[in-house]
Amino acid sequence: MQEQKFNQENNWIENLWEWADDNNIPSLVLPRNKSRLLDLKILELGFSHASQVVGSDYTTEATRIFSVPKEIGYLSELEVLRIHSCENDVELPLEIMNLNKLKVFSIRNISMKESIEKIGNFKNLETCTLDNVNIQQLPKQLFTLTRLTGLYISNIPLKKVPIEIGNLVNLDDLHFRYTGISSLPKEILTLKVLDLLYLDNNQFTSIPSEVFELKTLEHLSFNHNQIEEIPSKVKNLSKVRYLDLNSNKLKTLPHEIQSLTDLESISIKHNKLISESEVLKKLLNIKSISDSETTIKF
Repeated sequence: MQEQKFNQENNWIENLWEWADDNNIPSLVLPRNKSRLLDLKILELGFSHASQVVGSDYTTEATRIFSVPKEIGYLSELEVLRIHSCENDVELPLEIMNLNKLKVFSIRNISMKESIEKIGNFKNLETCTLDNVNIQQLPKQLFTLTRLTGLYISNIPLKKVPIEIGNLVNLDDLHFRYTGISSLPKEILTLKVLDLLYLDNNQFTSIPSEVFELKTLEHLSFNHNQIEEIPSKVKNLSKVRYLDLNSNKLKTLPHEIQSLTDLESISIKHNKLISESEVLKKLLNIKSISDSETTIKF
């Protein structure tokens, strides 16, 4: 019985190594040494990156991933898992959803149609990226992960932000891009430490009133929407340092924007603005303005 267990353990390891060889995954990314493999804490597949190993830099070229083996789910010490695939028909195995030590989970261009409901298993997760994962809505289990500080959602046709977003009270970085949303639920106001909010490439025609009640915001981005005006309540965003409103339908800027004394950078390219440089130059700490096709630096 003990010998059979030993053979089973080595079989999955050998299967994983065979897959890595077939996909040109270097040993610096997926170790071919058993003890190092079983102790592996970071695994990044399917994209270019540079990492440091024993004091030396190394770089791997982007690798197209045509399959994701279930054996990755047996790497029980993993804390960081990033898999970016170029093939949309790649399915994420259910076994991966048992990696309960994960702190960082980033999946791009891989189907999670079957596995997404198990995301609640990642009780220790701190940052989560879901980009083009072949789902139509976010599962309620995602919003039980109360240790999350960063949530990055892209290319999922949500239309609406789930009200359960309010459960993630430790979020300081929130992105919804290419999701088709045009409003925010009032529950977002429970995010008392939210620092960065990116809502790019959506269907907003105005800045939701809830945004002006998020007193901790320092980075705010609504680029590539259909916003026509900035209300006077913008003055409430007293801590905002970076504001991106590129590619909207703005015609004017309110004078209240001068109240943003911490603002360092504002981007307003590709709007329908009449020159607003005099208004913007009255911003006390502004360092750069991206206006039309130029950047004004102070």
